[in-house]
Amino acid sequence: MPLEVITPINEGATATLEFLFKDQDGTAIPVANIATAKMTFTLEGTNQIINARELVDVRLNFNTQGLFSFGLTPSDNVFLSTGAGVEYEYHLLTFQIATTGVNSIIYNEEIRLKIMNLQTVRPTYVRPPAVSAIVRTVDSTVAVG
Repeated sequence: MPLEVITPINEGATATLEFLFKDQDGTAIPVANIATAKMTFTLEGTNQIINARELVDVRLNFNTQGLFSFGLTPSDNVFLSTGAGVEYEYHLLTFQIATTGVNSIIYNEEIRLKIMNLQTVRPTYVRPPAVSAIVRTVDSTVAVG
């Protein structure tokens, strides 16, 4: 199950993705202990690659304390779903990270981003006025509203 970023990202926005990469014991893994790190962006539920980000080398996006930092561009946060009323979609960032050393481990991790559709136009409902009027005619009284 992918880790989900709580804050939604507007389509076409810039954002910075940061996380601390830890081993199964909770110890941060610094860049010196990472042999390779590849990242792929896809539209969730499809194999559609987003912004040609397939197996991108992101090893140097890790620092000496294991903090990963990556700038998301407007092209990374493009809205791909079609259809009326689609308010959001999910993008998956899949990581394949291999550590160095005799006991090298390959991690396959996913992060799920919620991308908000800024083109969605919600219907506007016109509410009748909250007042009533009485129209008086010569012959009768008619209530309106």
